Amino acid sequence: MARSLDLNKLKNRKSQVKMSTEESLKDVTPFKWPKEVLDGAKRVEITDITSRDDGKAGVKIKYV
Repeated sequence: MARSLDLNKLKNRKSQVKMSTEESLKDVTPFKWPKEVLDGAKRVEITDITSRDDGKAGVKIKYV
């Protein structure tokens, strides 16, 4: 049996926070990709995504 996400359940929750795209991206730090990745010589593999106590996320990246 295939399961699907019921968006109506999420839409009707009172815990929604409305904010602009600009506000939501203000604390985002872009990745500084090595030249090999930008040239296509290496690819990126995300090996771990973690949440921190301060509400921010951490990502471990491996270049292969």
